[in-house]
Amino acid sequence: MEHWAALYRVRVHALYQPKTLRRFGNFDGKGANLASVLDGYLSEPPLVVLDGDRSVSVQNSTLVGDEIETTFTHGQKGIAANVFDGSRTTKLFHQSFPDWHEITLGSLLQLPRNDAEGWWAVHVQGNRSPKGLTYGEMSLKFRADHDPYVLLVGAAVSTAVLKKAVEENHITQVKLTRIERPKDIRERITNKWTRSEERSIVEVLIKPTRGAYLLSNLILQHLKGNTAARQQILELGGVDYDRAQVEVELASGATRTFNIENLAAGHPFTVRLENLEFDANDEPIPTSMFAELRRAIEEFV
Repeated sequence: MEHWAALYRVRVHALYQPKTLRRFGNFDGKGANLASVLDGYLSEPPLVVLDGDRSVSVQNSTLVGDEIETTFTHGQKGIAANVFDGSRTTKLFHQSFPDWHEITLGSLLQLPRNDAEGWWAVHVQGNRSPKGLTYGEMSLKFRADHDPYVLLVGAAVSTAVLKKAVEENHITQVKLTRIERPKDIRERITNKWTRSEERSIVEVLIKPTRGAYLLSNLILQHLKGNTAARQQILELGGVDYDRAQVEVELASGATRTFNIENLAAGHPFTVRLENLEFDANDEPIPTSMFAELRRAIEEFV
């Protein structure tokens, strides 16, 4: 199974003031350093989060300067499976629904004390990532300890990636979303499905046949600042939509999704961890894992 790094931006701002970012080295005006604060949440004591059939626990977390290197155990249960050896001839054991299946993952936080924007490279294997549970727990602790300040972690999105893929005509799908409100009753197209006093959501997915791509002219015009192109993108069959998302295919074969209303939103930038080294138990060696996560940040920045 392939290993990837998913990249996120890290910021701190006061409540209801998202555009006024705080420098990490003294974000509260009282000398608090974000790297030290988050390292404490991760390691003192080691963070453990249990959420239904998923779990995350910190094996080790080390603060070096403005970087936090963390190794996690990511657990999952609810799967029944027979486990065989590499030759598929010998059954090793049977995994039942209550059994936990744990893997080792890592992350690298870069939080320069003189900056107001940092980076979080999170190790992902398949659909397994420690980011969701870890960020949820850290943000709750942060808000409790440092109110009215907010820890904000959002996907790192590269608009250059979108522009290059569009220029190469590699648009794989467009999704249009319309929010129908009660006051729009005369224009609603969902009257036979929803009550007139309730809002409803309509989504339209436009995809080409397999192996083909969508036309890129309108998206390219929008990226170049043509304001008329936006309205043309959001109109289909005489119906105006509120949002549009475009999915593009990269040279690697991976796909990225972008919201044309807010190009900074979307799925996080990902980098394949091609140079991971593994120990005798096929676990990633921490030094190689953190080196690869550091390389992923450098590739994006």
